Amino acid sequence: MPVQVRSTDSEVVVFVSVCLDGRGPFPFLVDTGASSSLVAASLASRSGLQVEGSQRFAGVGCTGSAQSVDLPSWTVGGLLLDGQVVLSEQVPGLGGKGQPQGVVGSDVWSRFGAIRLDFQKQTLTTGGPEQSQIFGRRVIATPSPSAAALDLVSAGAMPVGARIIEGPGFAQATADIRLAGHSSQWIIDTGAARSAANDRSHGFSSLTKTATSEVAITACGPATAPLVRSGSWSIGNMPLKPQLLGALDLAGLGGVGGVFGSDTLSEFGYFVLDYQGATLFLGNSKQARAEANSRPGKPSRT
Repeated sequence: MPVQVRSTDSEVVVFVSVCLDGRGPFPFLVDTGASSSLVAASLASRSGLQVEGSQRFAGVGCTGSAQSVDLPSWTVGGLLLDGQVVLSEQVPGLGGKGQPQGVVGSDVWSRFGAIRLDFQKQTLTTGGPEQSQIFGRRVIATPSPSAAALDLVSAGAMPVGARIIEGPGFAQATADIRLAGHSSQWIIDTGAARSAANDRSHGFSSLTKTATSEVAITACGPATAPLVRSGSWSIGNMPLKPQLLGALDLAGLGGVGGVFGSDTLSEFGYFVLDYQGATLFLGNSKQARAEANSRPGKPSRT
């Protein structure tokens, strides 16, 4: 399916077109870091979506409650999906004019077994047809790449072990990141325009602070995120290019070490997230750029 990659300075976000019960299309964020998909409250009201109850959620620096609404019919990138219940909430930065109208989270993407998000080609490819939602809880912590994911991987990609947690209406994917001499699980989060470290994690205090900060839009409202220098850091056994990271209070997200965002993921050209096989494949950035530059009429980032 086509997606739109937007980059500003060092931040990157990805949008996909969504139709709700025949209405739309509306721009939604591709957000693997969201365990549950969400429709902005204003759009849910305009679309007449039926309220099914409420659910608890955890966000950056807070917890709260959001309505659940029923989506009997919807499409993502032109692909018809099974109906489901999603969250609906008033979130600053979502639902306004010129803003994304919701997020498509890992609860959806995990049902395809694996996905490939290609920042150069501006496409998202699923590993197979949509599977039924699961009703129990499962954790996949031993990497064993699935056939669906391997079909999406190009030569030269680097596999990294991941941890997948799934349950009714939610899914989360994390990978091991080593930062400031400490290893922890970070959420694989395309919804984060900039990767960010948990300011309460081990070793955070040793990171070099900068005089710059930025405002991060979260499910709990705007949050000021001071920028810090990563220094030497790595994912799995793969060294990462030093960069600026946001600093956020992520204690409410289960003690994760940070969020591994689209700014960092896009440096690899593409990635494949294997929900079935608990593996993250990071593309060969040099090869991806060479392929992109060799194609006539390639799409540009805006």
